[in-house]
Amino acid sequence: PPPPLLSPTAAAASATAATAAAAVRRVLHLELDVSALPAGCALEPGDALAVVPQNDPTDVKELLPQLGVRAKQADTPLQLPDGFDAPMHLGGELTPRTALLERVDIGSTSSWPSPALLRLLLKHGEPANADAPRLA
Repeated sequence: PPPPLLSPTAAAASATAATAAAAVRRVLHLELDVSALPAGCALEPGDALAVVPQNDPTDVKELLPQLGVRAKQADTPLQLPDGFDAPMHLGGELTPRTALLERVDIGSTSSWPSPALLRLLLKHGEPANADAPRLA
């Protein structure tokens, strides 16, 4: 399959909760306006779309040291281990900061942090001090 198109291509025309407010998992019914798709890009029945977040930079800045990622490491591309099967949304050149800003939903407790993201951050992060707790 072709690589994913990681660019804004749709805006939510409407969003309606499809689950009760007290539900463990939040499900939304989204209607997307895809009129701004790049030229030559058309959606066909069966195509998959991903909704990717845009997280608050201040939240990401506060979270990185909590995950053991030092300031200079935050913008250093992650080195994936040989044979590591990263999900498509974590593929390509990716820094810890970019992953948290644009590729994972840091506000969702039902799907975050994913084991794949934690493995990447734990491999490249280190505690800010010797007494800092580790996630592994």
